[in-house]
Amino acid sequence: ITLPPPPYENLQEPGKLRFAKTPDLVKRHAVRYSDLDYNGHVNNTRYVDWCCDLFASERFADRSFRSIQVNYVQEMRQGGELRLEMRDMGDAFAVQGLNQEDGQAIFQAAGSWMDAPANAHRRVSPENA
Repeated sequence: ITLPPPPYENLQEPGKLRFAKTPDLVKRHAVRYSDLDYNGHVNNTRYVDWCCDLFASERFADRSFRSIQVNYVQEMRQGGELRLEMRDMGDAFAVQGLNQEDGQAIFQAAGSWMDAPANAHRRVSPENA
């Protein structure tokens, strides 16, 4: 993810995210040890990982995120299960993670795509490692 150059005071404050009623993709995710921070809560960087994992890896071959906003709503601990819902709108996407048990939002994310620079995602194979 590339941040805009300084001055950062020109950045707009992120707002609430809204979601379409019908997601394009629904996936379940059980919160595991590797998802947790030192305090036993889901580490905030994992939300971005989960968003990335909802897309086929081929999507990242020539594209990358232009922007992503992640809103933390409430904590999730190990042993919980999330319902990840994604809405794919081509150049934009929205994801929400809901507690599978009670349907409450855990996090919300939205972002957009851009074309990746040439060779930005070049895979390293054993032959050229």
